[in-house]
Amino acid sequence: MSFKRIETRPLKRFPPAVDRKSIVNTARIVERLRAAGENMLAKELEEMKYMNRVRGRFMNRLVHDLLSGRINRKEFRQKMGFVDRRIQDKTERVTSVVKKRAFLLRPRTKRLASLAMTDPFFKYIYSHNAFSELVKRKFTSWRKSGVQTIVFFDVDLVKQTNDAIGSHLEGGTALLTAYAEAVKEVCDKYNGIGARYGTDEFTLHFYMPKEEVTAIVDELKGLAKEKILSGTVENPFTGDPLSIVKLRDAMLRKEIPGTVTSAIIQVDFDFQHKKFQEPQQIYANVMNNASKSVMQLKKGDRRGTSIVVEDNKIIEKNLQKK
Repeated sequence: MSFKRIETRPLKRFPPAVDRKSIVNTARIVERLRAAGENMLAKELEEMKYMNRVRGRFMNRLVHDLLSGRINRKEFRQKMGFVDRRIQDKTERVTSVVKKRAFLLRPRTKRLASLAMTDPFFKYIYSHNAFSELVKRKFTSWRKSGVQTIVFFDVDLVKQTNDAIGSHLEGGTALLTAYAEAVKEVCDKYNGIGARYGTDEFTLHFYMPKEEVTAIVDELKGLAKEKILSGTVENPFTGDPLSIVKLRDAMLRKEIPGTVTSAIIQVDFDFQHKKFQEPQQIYANVMNNASKSVMQLKKGDRRGTSIVVEDNKIIEKNLQKK
């Protein structure tokens, strides 16, 4: 009996997970800095406005003194120069406050935007909200961008996997992490957008027809399975290699499937625009059809299968388990 050897890859480093507390704390820091900067800037601007009013009154008085002969032109220029220098110093102070506020806010705002765009658990893929916003924009420019296809898949029996392994970290979490890493890698390879849609659901977007995306989904499934069998899955909390011996052995013994149920929809925009006008309506309709298609497969005891859907109709079935 011969065994197929699995080639192991070097472990690819992924950023560790981030919790909600980190996002809230970063948002609070950004808000405090923004408020402090605005208060300081408002104070400096008010002082500069006052100084300009004083300058006007002071200049009128100096002009009167100059015309009456109490001061000469040299003294007039000296006294006005002193006032103008004070106003110039205040202007530079205002500019400095603006620059310092931007310097302090820029990295924190960038981090907050990053945290808001990425999934809090799997930081290397997009969050559900970020995915929806990005895809809605792409739906807006559909006449120029061409064919667009959405993938929605649900990882099968995650809770049962946890029960079988006896540990969520070495069971369901490891399984979800393998698929999240696979999503990231195929999206990088084929210029797609990948996100975590729900607890155990993922979604992807590609500028490709359904036939090519179907092949990509098969590649994604194979990649995730290879990661589990070769042990190249990272702990999403620390980034260290994750112990998945129990998960691998359970999959080899077929005690748990380790599969996903997926729906692939090539969006027909001409058809969609007959019913909907706004990109968000089209997006909601497409995602609703995709999730319903996956649920129908699961209810029909066809977990681990893929289905291709177009214009709200099932046009092709692939019921062979991957």
